[in-house]
Amino acid sequence: MKAVRLLQIIIVLAAGAYLVLLHDMNETNVFLPFLFSLPPVLVVVLAILLGWLIGWLPPTARAVRRNRENRRLRQRVAELEKWDPQQPTGDRETPVIPDRSPSEARLQEPYAEHENL
Repeated sequence: MKAVRLLQIIIVLAAGAYLVLLHDMNETNVFLPFLFSLPPVLVVVLAILLGWLIGWLPPTARAVRRNRENRRLRQRVAELEKWDPQQPTGDRETPVIPDRSPSEARLQEPYAEHENL
């Protein structure tokens, strides 16, 4: 990690030195269409900042969306962990198949005719 950080610092210093040299060599301003004339250094810095912003916004928006979804899912998991399936949830009866009564369902055992084999 330190090597990557050191490389980033070297690149930023080299870019800064290049911009200082560019500013000293070019005394004329750059004319941008539909804008006013700007120094070349400012044009390069604005282009770098615009590129950084375009590269930074989509992942940041995606991270915000994921964090929001993770927070919602954690709340849902916490709610489900509090739920106890053994606790009665009201005056519900045990479900019954509509065409059978509960006593008939108990009397009908599967494979009852094969017990004598």
